Amino acid sequence: MIREARDYTFIDYIDDDAARKEYFERIYSDIDDPWGQLGTKHGPLGSDFYSETQHFLTRRITSVLGAEKFRFAEIGCGLGNLTHLLTRTFPSFTVSGYDLSQNAVRKAKQRFPETDFCQLDILQNAVVPQCECILLSNVVWYLLHDIERLVNSLFLSFTFGDSSNYLLIQNPYFFNGQRYYNNLLRAPEQCLDLLSGHLEKHGIEVSAYFSSRLVKSAWGYYYGYSEFKLTQRT
Repeated sequence: MIREARDYTFIDYIDDDAARKEYFERIYSDIDDPWGQLGTKHGPLGSDFYSETQHFLTRRITSVLGAEKFRFAEIGCGLGNLTHLLTRTFPSFTVSGYDLSQNAVRKAKQRFPETDFCQLDILQNAVVPQCECILLSNVVWYLLHDIERLVNSLFLSFTFGDSSNYLLIQNPYFFNGQRYYNNLLRAPEQCLDLLSGHLEKHGIEVSAYFSSRLVKSAWGYYYGYSEFKLTQRT
């Protein structure tokens, strides 16, 4: 049984799909609040840390998307806090939260029965129904081993109709001692270089890009934000 957040938060990376799913199922089975989002002492981040990043995200979404009727998907919704917040903050949006863990989805539905949650492995399946905005929420480190599959699923998940599509990424980055993917991703500004080539293979152009470094954590990392405005070549 996993008893403490530090037992699993930065363990050796798992790039096997079945093992990755089992890993997260155990996390959400063994601990009620694994990431400290609910104001408990268990998680490594804590509710104040999440509050600051959520405020930034909602302000940014308001600035970029406004009050249009977007279909919005959060990938990596966990216990559903952010998906629920976005649902309440943007009533014109159709918001859904997706997570690899069935245990996480079950608990999210119990906590927020009026919010839409579904179990999904973004490396295996596209979001259904398609949407105009996708947020990868604290999951990038678990997806970097197969960028091709990730981008393919994202491509199939976007509408690419008359309106622009947006890919948002929020993720922790390490000040030092990063153990994985040093050659690929060390800061939010590098997300553009990481993904643009893969997106172009699908005929997707990055028409605008924005990145920012956010709040620092006492655990040796900071939160980063990356934003892609995407269009499909005709």
